[in-house]
Amino acid sequence: MRCVVLQDANGGHLGFMLCSSGLDQTSGDCVFMAMPLQSELVDTVAVDLLFQRRVAGESAWLVVNRNPTSIIIRTPGQTAEMFLELDSEMVGHWGIGTGSDRSVVGRALIQKKAEPAATPDRGA
Repeated sequence: MRCVVLQDANGGHLGFMLCSSGLDQTSGDCVFMAMPLQSELVDTVAVDLLFQRRVAGESAWLVVNRNPTSIIIRTPGQTAEMFLELDSEMVGHWGIGTGSDRSVVGRALIQKKAEPAATPDRGA
């Protein structure tokens, strides 16, 4: 659980949050990679938020709740906190702000590891 996929509200891929340690820990560091897959997403507020955090460098994350998982991310030079809220399936949303001044920006999810493909029986 070291990579969180960040999407817009419609499921358009925006980028990643890459963590130094798994989100099963209580805290850690992370960096953001803005990598929108569709050109029309490049000039959006959501991608701009990710670019700002990428340029700022390393951010710090802290788990504030486990059921559901709630994480705050603080980035040097950024006044607004970022947050992630994930359900038991590790799907949820991300946004900006603190307390009652929170705005959901898009979807967040942690990809489950793919099961290894079965090796075909070639017979001996």
